[in-house]
Amino acid sequence: MNPEIKLKTRSKFLQLLNSVSIEKIENASSEICMRIMNMEKLIAKTAGIVVYSAIQFEIKLDHFVNDTLTKRTSVYYPRYDRSNNQYNIVKITNLKTDLLPGYLGIPEPKDGLLSVENCTDFSRLVWFIPGIAFDVFGGRIGRGKGFYDSLLNRYSGKKIGIGYDWQLTTLVPTTRYDISLDSLITDKRCLEFEV
Repeated sequence: MNPEIKLKTRSKFLQLLNSVSIEKIENASSEICMRIMNMEKLIAKTAGIVVYSAIQFEIKLDHFVNDTLTKRTSVYYPRYDRSNNQYNIVKITNLKTDLLPGYLGIPEPKDGLLSVENCTDFSRLVWFIPGIAFDVFGGRIGRGKGFYDSLLNRYSGKKIGIGYDWQLTTLVPTTRYDISLDSLITDKRCLEFEV
């Protein structure tokens, strides 16, 4: 895969994403949260969910996270570890008090909270992962730093992409280091991939 093609694809979709209105972000976020919350069997079988703090144009999952916390399901967020330049997964119990601005100003779990190493069954984690572009084969282009690919190489579980329906394209350029998704939830539909 030519890295230049991946850069051009990321740039094209970033330009489109940066033009999304706040109203469209809110509407799509609401629709996607409802889709996820209607997937009761998936959430009931999980050892916990791993979500992200939405920035800029990303889909906000706060409504779903608050609903999940009331059901006593474990909720984890990435927290950046500057000592080894990688993210770890940390459990939160309160969306309003457990997240503070962290690396690059992105809200992440505050110090002193439990890491995912205390999870009993990594294979039963459900990951909700943002992206810049997605394809019909489970391919995903992120922001280009490889943080999610690194995390997903260390932990297992079901990997669900979260994005706008128009972010889905026939094929995104990927490398052997890119981790494929199991499914994708957009504001219009849910797709399952054969990985």
